Amino acid sequence: KDPPTGGDALRRVLLSESRESLELRLECTVKELQRLQAQLESAEEAASAATEKRRAAEQRLFSLDLQVSQAAEERASLDKKLRALQVEKFNLEMRVTELMEELQLADGEAALAAAAAPGAAASSSRTGR
Repeated sequence: KDPPTGGDALRRVLLSESRESLELRLECTVKELQRLQAQLESAEEAASAATEKRRAAEQRLFSLDLQVSQAAEERASLDKKLRALQVEKFNLEMRVTELMEELQLADGEAALAAAAAPGAAASSSRTGR
């Protein structure tokens, strides 16, 4: 004789129970299926909402990445301009230093010339008389 199968066991249970008992069991099973269906629908809605939130977050992230890239490009450009201005400032400061030295030298020469001029004028006026 073949061993009993799952179907045989179910058939024995069904035959051993009363109609009312089977109807109650069926009703409970249907309610459980409805509850599980409602949970599944709720989970699907939550998954859909989460997917939309993820997509929105990805779009914001992409936008922020773009802004960061643009800011980095701007910063690089401004850094380049700053370096050029620093070089220009250094060159201007060197030129100012050179001009100050020339001015001091010219002032010194003018002072020597002024000191020598009155004495030379006085001695030439004495000899000219």
